[in-house]
Amino acid sequence: MLVSPGRLSHSKGSSGRCDHWSARRAVLGGVTALLLLVLTATPAVGQEDSVVVAAADSAAAADSVGAAVDSAIAVADTLRDSHPQDAPTATGFVFQTPDKKGQLRTRVSIRLNGAYDFNGLQNTDNFDTYLIPVGESSTDEARFYLQATQTRIGFELSRATTGGVVFGRIEADFRGPDNTFRLRHAYGEYAHFLAGQTWSTFGDVEALPVTVDLEGPPSAVTVRTPQVRYSATVNDSMSWAVAIEAPLADITSPDSTAEQAYQGFGDVTARAKLSSDWGHLQMSAVLRTLSAKDSSGQTDFLPGIGAALSGKSQVAERDAFLFQAVGGLAISRFVGSLGGKGLDLVMATLAVFRVSVAGAAVGLAQTALEEAVRHTRTRIQFGRPLARLGPVAQMLADSWTEIEMARLLTYRAAAMAKDDPAATLQHSSMAKLAASEAASKVVDRCVQVMGRFGLIRGSKIEKLYRQARPMRIYEGSSEVLRLGIARELTEIVD
Repeated sequence: MLVSPGRLSHSKGSSGRCDHWSARRAVLGGVTALLLLVLTATPAVGQEDSVVVAAADSAAAADSVGAAVDSAIAVADTLRDSHPQDAPTATGFVFQTPDKKGQLRTRVSIRLNGAYDFNGLQNTDNFDTYLIPVGESSTDEARFYLQATQTRIGFELSRATTGGVVFGRIEADFRGPDNTFRLRHAYGEYAHFLAGQTWSTFGDVEALPVTVDLEGPPSAVTVRTPQVRYSATVNDSMSWAVAIEAPLADITSPDSTAEQAYQGFGDVTARAKLSSDWGHLQMSAVLRTLSAKDSSGQTDFLPGIGAALSGKSQVAERDAFLFQAVGGLAISRFVGSLGGKGLDLVMATLAVFRVSVAGAAVGLAQTALEEAVRHTRTRIQFGRPLARLGPVAQMLADSWTEIEMARLLTYRAAAMAKDDPAATLQHSSMAKLAASEAASKVVDRCVQVMGRFGLIRGSKIEKLYRQARPMRIYEGSSEVLRLGIARELTEIVD
C-alpha cells in the first residue's frame, strides 16, 4: 500500500484493511474540520474580557490593521471628554469584526449609593446647597437611604474607514421617572465632527474631583446637551472646539397660564485647551439669546453670556490641584445645583412683570370708578343724585382711596424695579397684590352702585368686571404672593 498526502492506494487483497484506515482518516479529518470551524466561529475569551471573532488564516494581517485602529481611536480620545466617574476606556467586553477594522464595546457599571443624613436634605445624589431647608422648611429629621439608580449600561461602536474612524456611543442609567432609563450620552463622531448628546462644550469634566456626589460639586458645569461640535488640534498640546447646542432655556414663567415662548437660537459654545505633562488649562465661553413672553403676549429677546476658567495641575504622582470658576448672565442651567430651577430669567423679569400687572390693575380700577361716578352723578333717586346718598358716597370714597394707595405703591415698586429688579421682587409682589385686589373690590362696588346698568352684556363696566378677575391669578396668584411676602418678612426681622 502506497500512502500519499490526501490519498490512499491499495493493491488487491488488502481492500478490507485499507477501507478500515480510510474510514479512520475520514473521521479524523471530519473531526479536525469541525474543530477548526468551531474555533473560527466561536468567540474566545481573552485578556481584557474580550471576545474576538477572526479568521485564523488572516490573524497576522488583521493584527496590524487592529493596531492602526487602536492608534486612531487613541488620538480621538484626546479630544473626547472623560468624566472622572466614567469607566476606564479599556474595560468592558469587546467584539471585533474579522478584519479588526470595527469593534463593539459594551459596559455595565452596577452602582449602589447610600447615606445617612442628619438634617433632612432633599437631594439624595448631590450636596445641593440650593435645596438646603431653611426657615419654616428647616428640619432636624434624620434620613437613611440606599439606591442603585446610578447603575449604567453603555455601548461604543468604532469602525475604521479611509477617511478616519467612525465612533458612536450610547449610555443610559436608571435616573428616569420610577427608575426608568434616562439617556446620558448618545452621539457619533467622524473626523473632527461630533453630533448628538454629551457633555457641553462649555464645561470641563476633566477638572472635576472624584466625589460621592453623582456628577461632581454643585457649583461645577456638569450638563449634557444635544449639540453639533467641531474639534481640532493645533499641536500636541493645544486643542480647541466650537459647538451649537440646544438652547433648553431654564425660565420660570411669571404666569402659570402664560403662552410658551419657543427658542429660535441655539447656544454657541467654544473652548480652548492647553494640555501638558503637568495637567491642563481650559478657557470656555457661551453666548445665547433667550426668548420669553411678557404679560401682554409680546416676545422679548434677552441675551445671555458666560465664561469659565478651569484646569488640573498634577502636583504629585497621586495628588492634583483642580479648579473651576464660572460666571455670566442667564447661564444658570449650565451650573449643577442651579440647573432646572428656572433661574435663567426669573429673578430679572418677574419683578418687572408683576409691576406691569399692578399698573394695569390701577388703570382698570380708575376707569371703572370714573364710569360709576358718571352714572351716579346723573342718576336721580329719591329726589337727588345717587352720588349724594350716604351708602353710595361711602363706596365711591373707599374706592378712590384704595386706588390711590395702590397707585403710590405701584409707582414705588416700579422705581425700585428699574434700578434692581432682582432685589425688589417682594415690593413688586406687594404692588401686584394690592393693585389686583383693589381692582376687584372697586369694580365690584361700581357694579353694585350702577345696579342693573352694570349687568348689561357688552357694557363697559361689565367688560371691566370680567377683566379684573384674572388679575388676581396670573403673574402669581394672591395666595402665593402673600406666602412669599410673609416669608420675606420673617427673614428680615431680627
